[in-house]
Amino acid sequence: MGALFLFFVLFLTKENKVVLFLILSMIAVVAVQHILLTPAMISLGRMIDYLPPAAPSRIRSQFWVLHSFYWGMELTKWVLGLVLGARLVAHRSGRSGYAGQQFNLVDKANYRHVNGL
Repeated sequence: MGALFLFFVLFLTKENKVVLFLILSMIAVVAVQHILLTPAMISLGRMIDYLPPAAPSRIRSQFWVLHSFYWGMELTKWVLGLVLGARLVAHRSGRSGYAGQQFNLVDKANYRHVNGL
């Protein structure tokens, strides 16, 4: 979905490089989460399942370090998404000066109705 949005913004809009960088950054965060962190957390979680709950272990501490890093990346992704959304909304909020000229052309006297009245 992120790749489709990137191609849409890249080829169908006139957005600047900052917007493209924010989209690529979000895609990179998702890729790191999906390819590196999730499999490591799953394997460590499976090892923790067989440990006694009260026993301290190096595996459990590694799991919580990865878990904290995962949520830090998730927070980073949310911040990037909010900044991207704010830039897109702020860019669209201004009214185009050309749109008013285009609209006023219809009201000129030499533009007749279809039936000539």
